[in-house]
Amino acid sequence: MPRLASSFDRPDARPTHRPARVSASRRLTAALAAWAGLLGGCATDAFSPSPQPGAPERFEDRRAGFPIRDDDFARLGYRQDWVGYPPVAAGGRIVQMSVYNDIVSVVDSATNIAVLETGNGQVRWKNQLSSGMMRIVGLSRSDDGRILASSDAELFAMRIDTGDTVLRQRFEKVVNTAPVLVGDTAVYGTAIGEILAHGLPLGTKRWGYITGAAINLAPVPVGEAVGVVTQRGDVVFVNPITGTPTTSHKRMFAGAAAAPISTGSLLIVPSLDQSLYAFSPEAERAIWRYRTSKPLRVSPAYHAGRVYCEIEGSLTAFESSTGKPLWTAANIRGTVVAVRNNRLVVWDGANATLLEPEDGGVVATVAIPGATRLIADTIEDGNLYIASASGLIAKFIPR
Repeated sequence: MPRLASSFDRPDARPTHRPARVSASRRLTAALAAWAGLLGGCATDAFSPSPQPGAPERFEDRRAGFPIRDDDFARLGYRQDWVGYPPVAAGGRIVQMSVYNDIVSVVDSATNIAVLETGNGQVRWKNQLSSGMMRIVGLSRSDDGRILASSDAELFAMRIDTGDTVLRQRFEKVVNTAPVLVGDTAVYGTAIGEILAHGLPLGTKRWGYITGAAINLAPVPVGEAVGVVTQRGDVVFVNPITGTPTTSHKRMFAGAAAAPISTGSLLIVPSLDQSLYAFSPEAERAIWRYRTSKPLRVSPAYHAGRVYCEIEGSLTAFESSTGKPLWTAANIRGTVVAVRNNRLVVWDGANATLLEPEDGGVVATVAIPGATRLIADTIEDGNLYIASASGLIAKFIPR
């Protein structure tokens, strides 16, 4: 069963030497495993309630800032397992969270990176990479026991067991997005419009591809290609090993403000030109386009042959291959983050709503005050991890 991962949860090869060579197809398949079942990507960030105060200094105040109502979570099909206290700076926030089978990795606004045990929520280690001026654009994990943190100028590798920094490399260009990691190559987007491939073994640029417009959203693996959306509305697919485009550029009438996602074979893009698009790395034009009356600002989700996206304030389900609308859940906003007991869990930044997948019927809606992010480790009936504005991480398990 595929895992539900954050935008920074990618497999990776060994960063200090070249691993045994595998085919480009197998490398992309590995990267795609973190995306194939992705439900929502960065959409939780779009729904973080604002404004909220940062993390209090005292643990008891942090806990008081995130009230957990057991009865409400029971209605969603979960129960509390533990509450963890990552080292978040007083007044700071958790800005990134990635969930794995054995650990949860987090970054706060002061660039404190911490790893928590999924078994009990205890902090395994923390590492502050800078005094707080550095911008961390991506947090990844290699398959040889390292956490990879990408700032806009440098890549850091830390031991997963101790947090010790064991590698530091500079990028040739300032990067602007989280990477897609394919084998020992990290593919980034830049503000100057270049798709930049960084080789991990030597810390050198492998290739670059100029798109002509700024790239603010992370590249997405689609099939054996990587898809990139520019702020101008270009949609570009490149081979991640060679940097060559797979087809000519597609063009929307505007860029995107919310992260695109992959269905495995299609790139789904919520566009500011008031359309939801599906693009293929092998086709010259969009596979389908669904027009709306307003710009789309919420990342879609994909599961079991369906795309879910908030359209004009209501969640709508589409057939992924054709774009045919299947149903609309009136006034239900947000993005799908999990499936529990065959029902969709939808998060809008303040409330979690349980929907019937057949027709979008509402089963339950509960408020989760203080929550900023919801991530499931497995799409169907997995564990649910919640980050709070007060600087906590809480784990909930299926009832």
